[in-house]
This record gives sequence, C-alpha cells and structure tokens, in this order.
Amino acid sequence: MVTTPGVQLTKPWEAALFGFRLDLQSRHRSEGTICNRLYSSTIMARHAIAAGLTDPAELDYPWLAQYMSAQYQARKRGGPCSLFANLRAFWTWYSDEFKSASPIPVPSRHLSKQVWPSNPPEPAGYS
Repeated sequence: MVTTPGVQLTKPWEAALFGFRLDLQSRHRSEGTICNRLYSSTIMARHAIAAGLTDPAELDYPWLAQYMSAQYQARKRGGPCSLFANLRAFWTWYSDEFKSASPIPVPSRHLSKQVWPSNPPEPAGYS
C-alpha cells in the first residue's frame, strides 16, 4: 500500500465521512463493512488533503484515477477490487447526498459496456 500522509482531516472531509458512516449504519451494514469502507475513504481523504484538495467537492476523476492506480499497484489479490468497491460506495453516497457528479463513473445497470470511453482521459495532478 502507498504510505498515507500524516495530515489531519478538514471539516468538510470529517462531515462527509461522518455522514457516510451514518448512511452505512442506517442501511444495517455489518461493522466490518463499515470499518473497511470508512478506512479506505479516510485514507483517500488524507491523500487528497495532502494534494491540496481540502473539500470532497474539489476532487475530480483524473486525480482519483491516478490515486487509485497508485494504490492498485501496491495491492495484491482482491485488494484493488475491494478498494474500488469501498470508494465507489463513498462517492455514490456523496453524489446522491450532495447532488453532485461522482468522480467515479458509475454506469446504470441498464447501460451496455459500450458506454465506457475506449480512451479515458490521462490522469494528472496526483502527487
């Protein structure tokens, strides 16, 4: 795994993560699921804050794609799939809660695979 920066969470990130926790609890998710999803989301938040993104609304697809790529390279077996599922859950909740676009493209179950771009944009700005 990529080393997590030792930065404090900002108020917007704390509020978002707290809201996400409440949503998971209200959906009766297991304590293990809640811990895993919050852990992955908190690590992502710390990396974002270290990169100058102090509010979840500032995060975009290119940054997130580069962050996830760096994380994927350091994980084994089911790690990349778990990370994607955890972050997708956070961003799906966030986009629904705050009526914003998710930086993770989440296609409808009714869309075919042809909807995905064959050449996604090149990630930039992740450090």
